[in-house]
Amino acid sequence: MSPRGVPHVAHCDTPPAGNSECRWQAKAEATVHLGSAEARRVVRGFYLPGVVEPANWTSRAAFYAHNYTKGRAMTRRLVIPAVLLGFLVGAAPASAHHVACGDTITQDTTLDADLVDCPGIGDALLVVADGITLDLNGHTIDGTGVGASGVGGVGVGAFANGLTIRNGTIRDFDIGIYVGGSVVVRHVTASGNSSFGIYLGGGGGARIERNTVSDNVGGGIVLSDAVGALIRNNVITGNGGGVALTESADNRIEHNDVVANLSDGIGIGPESARNRIEHNSVRANLANGIHVDADADSNRIAYNDVRANPGNGIHIGVDSEGNVIEANTASGNGFDGILFDGLVIHSDGSELVHSVVDGNTTNANGDDGIDVDDDVSERITDIAHNTANLNGDLGIEAVAGTVDGGGNRAFGNGNPLQCLNIVCK
Repeated sequence: MSPRGVPHVAHCDTPPAGNSECRWQAKAEATVHLGSAEARRVVRGFYLPGVVEPANWTSRAAFYAHNYTKGRAMTRRLVIPAVLLGFLVGAAPASAHHVACGDTITQDTTLDADLVDCPGIGDALLVVADGITLDLNGHTIDGTGVGASGVGGVGVGAFANGLTIRNGTIRDFDIGIYVGGSVVVRHVTASGNSSFGIYLGGGGGARIERNTVSDNVGGGIVLSDAVGALIRNNVITGNGGGVALTESADNRIEHNDVVANLSDGIGIGPESARNRIEHNSVRANLANGIHVDADADSNRIAYNDVRANPGNGIHIGVDSEGNVIEANTASGNGFDGILFDGLVIHSDGSELVHSVVDGNTTNANGDDGIDVDDDVSERITDIAHNTANLNGDLGIEAVAGTVDGGGNRAFGNGNPLQCLNIVCK
């Protein structure tokens, strides 16, 4: 018996191996029966009794549930009722050129008209085939916004490898584009959505490049459980947050213009490691320019221009190790140019992985140019070759014992000491 709201397919009671329709059905039923926590186990490769699940296959139903539980504060409100699961069976493939709201795309498709006022249930378009292109051809996919149900649907939902989505506008949904896998999203405007502009959940090797992501309430571009993605040459402005990563590793965020978002410009969440944040312009965001959260280790933040953010330019949170902050300009920010918070010592006594602050320019910030805060000195291998001029308090403030790598300079700061526990010329 299928749970309420999930279409039931009779022959799936004892599904034959390899039947994709039955795998969709099994995932949908698992999500409702077991709840989102168990669905997370299913999506990670565990089996549902009676159904052998391919290790590399992810269903839409379980994927939604998985990310709903994991999103924390970054995922504001992904309310996915059972009726959304109705797309799992019975949808007719769209033609190659003319599509309508609610169609499923299974082949190369080029839009020939705008899709206007697509209802906020399910996806305006759902792509389920690998290796195809959805070309919006300059057209707009338009939703109706979030209604009384609190659900605004998804503009384009895609869980496929080798897929390209390009050349158009997606607006007024809950999420503009919700993708997983090795997808390419290019030359798309995602704007005015009530949660996120582009949400990449899982998979490896995605490319999100040359898009405009603006005025989305929850956030611009979000990566959750993503590995090896490239986020490049995007304009990200006016969103609840600019770019956010959670539990994501080995991604590259580079050459983006991240401006005037309503919280952090770029946020690296807990358990996100080995990401490279480089050559971005991060300006006038209403919290920190770049924020590395607690337990986010071994990330490289380099060659970024981080200016005029009312919070800190670059903020490294508590208990984050092995991060390299190199050759950035972090100037004109409301508090510190670069701030390292305190450290929680490893409970097992194991050695900490040290961080590096090298070759940065931190001028004219409201408080310190560089501030190495309490109990953090063990993780700072080197504070070297930094310039910190004309800041409100000290050029460089460090706790006793922080390693001085030499070559630091400070001039014209508000505190006549210029630097504390670091030698500055």
